[in-house]
Amino acid sequence: MARTVSQGGDVAQFTTAALLVLQLTGSGIGLSGLVLAEIAPVLLLHRSPAHRGPFLPGQGDDHL
Repeated sequence: MARTVSQGGDVAQFTTAALLVLQLTGSGIGLSGLVLAEIAPVLLLHRSPAHRGPFLPGQGDDHL
């Protein structure tokens, strides 16, 4: 239940931020920058067994 509420809040926050950026800039480029800022950390810090992001400790760190 808490996860669902949290995800709903994340969606509301992103939607509000996107609408604000679009209203303030009137530009798709500004909106693209916001989307990139939201997605980049997820892509760079992704920690699945098959792939580790480029900025996280790599092999030999199984104790984490």
